[in-house]
Amino acid sequence: MARSYDKQARRQERQGYEPGQDRQPVAAKADGEPYRTLFVGTLVQESALTVGGREGLGSAVDDPLCRDGAGRFTLRGSGLAGALVATARRLYQETDLAAISLPPGSGTGDAPLPDSLWRVFASHPNPIPRSELRPGVGIRQDTGAAREGALFDSECLPRGTQWPFLLEVKTGKPGGAQAEGIALAALREWEKGYCWAGANIARGLGWMRLTSLRIYRMKKVPAHVDRWPDSARALAETLRELPKIVQSISSHEAVRHGIVVPERTAVWYYQDLEGWVRVGQSEDDGYGLDGLAVGGHGTAVFALPWDRVHMLWPEGAQSPHNADAFDPDFAIALTRVGTGQWAPLIPGSSLRGPLRHVLSRHLRVAGTEVRDPLVQGRRTPETPADPAEELFGSLDQDAALLVRDAHLDGDWRGAWLQQHAEDEFSAGAFSSAKFDRMALLRGGFRWRLVVQGASAEALDRRVAWLETALNYAREGFMGLGGQQWRGLGWCRWEVERTDRRRAGD
Repeated sequence: MARSYDKQARRQERQGYEPGQDRQPVAAKADGEPYRTLFVGTLVQESALTVGGREGLGSAVDDPLCRDGAGRFTLRGSGLAGALVATARRLYQETDLAAISLPPGSGTGDAPLPDSLWRVFASHPNPIPRSELRPGVGIRQDTGAAREGALFDSECLPRGTQWPFLLEVKTGKPGGAQAEGIALAALREWEKGYCWAGANIARGLGWMRLTSLRIYRMKKVPAHVDRWPDSARALAETLRELPKIVQSISSHEAVRHGIVVPERTAVWYYQDLEGWVRVGQSEDDGYGLDGLAVGGHGTAVFALPWDRVHMLWPEGAQSPHNADAFDPDFAIALTRVGTGQWAPLIPGSSLRGPLRHVLSRHLRVAGTEVRDPLVQGRRTPETPADPAEELFGSLDQDAALLVRDAHLDGDWRGAWLQQHAEDEFSAGAFSSAKFDRMALLRGGFRWRLVVQGASAEALDRRVAWLETALNYAREGFMGLGGQQWRGLGWCRWEVERTDRRRAGD
């Protein structure tokens, strides 16, 4: 009996009534003290995304996507919470972030563990997209060739995929107001496009932006407490009804409505660069054709558009009777775009690897010792990180440089090339070594790079190293893709914009 009364008393207290009273509201809480704040929005992928899941029986993918028990693609709440805390750490010191979790024993009840004031819900994409396969390979810095045994593939979701986002802040608990303000400051960074989730964010994946953010500040009044949480309704239905009972505000209106954003106590800088990789005829002197052949997954062969608008192929194969002969040995990297069609792309890993390779070569020529983590493994704690490792990261250090996938902007044209290995004595085809490959002859790809640093001095140093590598790329002396020694991949880069900002500006 006592247990039942205690349960009822706690429920009444949560809803704004004195324990033991028959539904009599507390006068001090009539206007409503803070209860919960909900941040509701949509995370939109600006690149492909992979979130590691459990390998299923018979799976042919090394890194499959995360799925729940119903088979739905899932972005776990723990992963989103980790990404949000990582963003908050660029704005606030650990002592400030301690407000997100209550100290042990500070709450009611017998639970000794801290009570987190943030609750991030798991998300499922809407609408449901079709997944893609993306290959990966480890490249040796000394030779530029693939390291033996370092080939793998990942399952990912294409750019433009949308994920509902929901963060609950327990503003009615001690420290709730500060936890609410820190959450708003971190989510404002996500609205600016500084959101990274999932795996391989340094190699192009997991770049996201928060859109349509709405904030609902709930009070300790029956109308609010009875509606949230409500286990009798589906979560989506509850969220749809929220605007009927709680005023909806945007992040720009939040301060005017009483949300206090704490002053920044941490220092973190970004250098944001955007530009192009141009494929096609050289525009400065009109001489030469800079083609590109960045390899895609083997399944991309079946997605290549077989039409005269996008593809060139030998006349002998243009007959309808020979259409089934289209089966290239090598396919370029492809991804789905907003129209549902397939289009070429340059994966972030295919940009990052050559940048590291040319910087490492430049440093070695200058007499600086540069380690290759694929060959030499981990370094000892006494060995300082070399410039390439500090910028691009290793097994022992996070990458300061993040490279997003380069996406096609405009039209494109490809070709089906017939090739063979030549006998050096007879100058004819060597035995039966005839093969064919796909190549891109025209297209423009937009890329984005972000360099990070905990101080302006560290950022200056890292940006200078990146500029060294970019100088090679600007002049066409940095090859992309696996066919660079066969005349493809020597495209010129353009840096269109570069901005520096402190996190939270």
